[in-house]
Amino acid sequence: MSYHHKLKIGVMGSASGPQTEDPHARAAAHKLGEEIAKRGHILINGACPGLPHDALLGAEEAGGLTIGVSPAFSEYEHVNEYLSPHDNDIILYTGQGFMERDIINIRSSDGIIIVGGGIGNAQ
Repeated sequence: MSYHHKLKIGVMGSASGPQTEDPHARAAAHKLGEEIAKRGHILINGACPGLPHDALLGAEEAGGLTIGVSPAFSEYEHVNEYLSPHDNDIILYTGQGFMERDIINIRSSDGIIIVGGGIGNAQ
């Protein structure tokens, strides 16, 4: 039996702050997502706005599969309390907040790329 394992690449970083307003940083994050998808990998992110979301958009445009690991307990909380996008192909609702959610992101990924130099909604 042959088994092909797709790599899961975590893209994490700042959801807000000056780097998320930089057009060059946003374009680079978008291109990162495209490249992950073009190589047949799965993109995992924190299901929040910012540069990781730009990477998600690039992956989706390139036909990639995206998985978001949300800090929220439910879709309602994700959208209305965390004010986060609902663009991932799959979203896992952890109900664990930002820091504990990041542990799941990291442990679920085969490799991690940090964009923008921050985490979660840190400024």
